[in-house]
Amino acid sequence: MQYTECLAIILSLIAVFQSWYSIRKSNRPYISIQLIPYNKRLYLKIKNNGNQDAKINNVSYLGAAEIENINRDHMPLNNCNPFTLAPNEAKLGLIDIKLINSEIEIKYSSGLRRFTYKRKLESLGTNVFINSEDRPFIDTLR
Repeated sequence: MQYTECLAIILSLIAVFQSWYSIRKSNRPYISIQLIPYNKRLYLKIKNNGNQDAKINNVSYLGAAEIENINRDHMPLNNCNPFTLAPNEAKLGLIDIKLINSEIEIKYSSGLRRFTYKRKLESLGTNVFINSEDRPFIDTLR
């Protein structure tokens, strides 16, 4: 009987750990980026697709220092003050076309947990569409 009880306790602990891990993984912020061409300009959209608020601590463009004649005003949120993105909230900014093929790094946190999102800003294909939710906001940037 003792072995059966010990096995039941161990299996229960494993089940509790798996539940805790899946809940923790699903309840966190997930940052994504999107390049949006519109009216001969290029915009960078940073969005929180997760279920928790994301505190954006730093946005940096790796390799941007080597680019000549880059407009520093067109590096959205570069070395910005920390700000928070709620679930499904997004920020949009005009981006310099010279930053294509450089890498963006976004450091963000939720509570005590810290995350880093790194991605190369890829050149655009021919089939890039603008979400209908972004059009009114982009129109105000003209």
